[in-house]
Amino acid sequence: TKFQLISNIAGSVAHRLLSGDKINNVRVMNLIEKGDLEHSLGREHLNIALNVLPGIHHPPLANRLAEKIKGNTTTYFSGTYLGTVYADFGLIGVIPIYFLLGLFAQQLFRYSLKLTKRPENLVFMAFIAYGLGNMSARAGIISFFSNMVPIVTVHLLILLSSQLLSNCHYRSFQKTIQP
Repeated sequence: TKFQLISNIAGSVAHRLLSGDKINNVRVMNLIEKGDLEHSLGREHLNIALNVLPGIHHPPLANRLAEKIKGNTTTYFSGTYLGTVYADFGLIGVIPIYFLLGLFAQQLFRYSLKLTKRPENLVFMAFIAYGLGNMSARAGIISFFSNMVPIVTVHLLILLSSQLLSNCHYRSFQKTIQP
């Protein structure tokens, strides 16, 4: 019936959103423990970084995981950043990488709090906080930097244009008050 179809779709979407990515981390760990997958020693991070560039595409970890589980390629089996780090470096890499991510997040957040509280900086700070929060769900620092490049560019253009406009306004004001 239509109700069963809708409930099945809603159930699969809820399962995918709530536990799908985390389950795939466990699948990656189990396949590596069994020997079906190997630690890639940084190749997954390199693939993520290269896939950001236009014209380059390397299959993500989710494709290899899908091949092992289903026999076909799909990105349905994507995990979180924890799965990527574990696939690259194992448990020995998880601890220092997450420690360094924590230090990076702390320092960037401290820097953002030092910005003057003007509207353009407040919006920029919100994007920084959002990006830092999403690092563990996505591709870590690589996704943070790739998402922040256009935001930083727009922010710098806004700061530059406001500086130019304020200088022009100051000069025109100086001309009107001088005899």
